[in-house]
Amino acid sequence: MLFPLIRKQFSNVTYNVIRSASTEVKRRAWNESETTKLLKLVKKYGRDWDELAHHFDDRSKKSIRSRYFYLASKFTDAELNATVKAEVKRKWSKVEDRLLSELVAKHGKKWTHISTFMKDRSNADVFQRYQVLKYVEEWTDEMTEELFRLKDEYPNDWNLISDKIGTMSPEHCKRRWHYIQSTPDVVDDSPKNLTDEQIVQLEKAVHRFGLADCNSIKEATGLHHINSEELKEYYMTEIDPSLDRSEWTEDEIKQLVNLYHELEGDMKLVRSISFKNRRLSDMHNQYQLYKNIAEINKRH
Repeated sequence: MLFPLIRKQFSNVTYNVIRSASTEVKRRAWNESETTKLLKLVKKYGRDWDELAHHFDDRSKKSIRSRYFYLASKFTDAELNATVKAEVKRKWSKVEDRLLSELVAKHGKKWTHISTFMKDRSNADVFQRYQVLKYVEEWTDEMTEELFRLKDEYPNDWNLISDKIGTMSPEHCKRRWHYIQSTPDVVDDSPKNLTDEQIVQLEKAVHRFGLADCNSIKEATGLHHINSEELKEYYMTEIDPSLDRSEWTEDEIKQLVNLYHELEGDMKLVRSISFKNRRLSDMHNQYQLYKNIAEINKRH
């Protein structure tokens, strides 16, 4: 009997939202080649959206402009090309790092030959990655944790960080930091993976020190490995007691779905515009629920 109740509860909002959303052009996420192409074209033609649109068969001026300013909002113009190039390039995994080390031990530093064993990695890729790996084994877990703490306290001041570490040069510290940032499974550094106990500790620390004092919060909770901005954002979007946890109205769901489509699936941007008091995870759940119910109704 659960299914009829679900259909009855959501039928009106589902059909209304489907009616308004069905007129939207189906949107695709930007892939790596498209992003790289966009950056090259902007470098050549500047922000001439009409001209840029001629080079994309199925991207509107609005989509192109939104994608560029999304990237520009994250990085300064001076570092845009280099940073985004690194962003769209596939990250190295621990499995690849281990394979690379084994291949070098077996074949020597024959980068062209080694690259034939590694999918989508050029001889330059494997050489550059090996230069990074040379520095990894020298670091202990304690030193790495200290590096995280110092990086938050003295952002990008590698000389001072090196002095505090004591045994590593500024270049060593910088390479270690970038190695950890570029390898997705080296450190469990996502606040989404906090345990219930860690969340309780975080709540107490924020209540005691205030959200702005991330150094004290990390010291009290032991969460040195999590980026300060990510930790603050997670607290504000998921844990903050002032967030609205009430049931969603039909109007809210409709607005959520329409905005999500209009902004090409950027749920954080949707939240910043219209749902600042809602938990980000609740927004994702509500949208997924809408999709599931819409699919059920299509079958009947």
